[in-house]
Amino acid sequence: RFGRLIDQILTVSGIQRGGVGLRASAFSLGLVAREVTRLLEAKAVGRDVRLELAEIDASGDLERTREVAFALLENALIFTTGSVTLTTRRDGDAVSLSVVDEGPGMDRQKLDSLLNEPFVQGDSSNTRAAGGLGLSLYIARQVLDASGGRLEVETAPDRGSTFTMVLPAA
Repeated sequence: RFGRLIDQILTVSGIQRGGVGLRASAFSLGLVAREVTRLLEAKAVGRDVRLELAEIDASGDLERTREVAFALLENALIFTTGSVTLTTRRDGDAVSLSVVDEGPGMDRQKLDSLLNEPFVQGDSSNTRAAGGLGLSLYIARQVLDASGGRLEVETAPDRGSTFTMVLPAA
């Protein structure tokens, strides 16, 4: 956990210095989805959260995509009770990976802060217990913007959230 926090801080430092280094290649978005699901499966079981998965292929920076997918799925597992669903989809020239949760959701102002400012936390009680620094969504948005992708979010208080990373198709 400590190593992941250090990696996040280094990524934010790189972003603030003017960019995120990306290495484009074709890869299986389905494989990324399976990997992050496998890595976080124990956390889901420990929190009594049902974790579901569906998958497809993409292109871009494999390591950064894996980092974003991991962050989106981990956040969902931290902040939800109920179920979390991970799906991938192809739509024309784009592919997407969506994480849908039954968590508390949030208002637009809080979401904007989480996406646009490092070290902002949405719910300090859960985040502090999980050891987060408020970097995951900021990094996710920056990485996706730099790679020609985007992060789409649907959320509202008491309605859960859907975080979708959209990437160019392979």
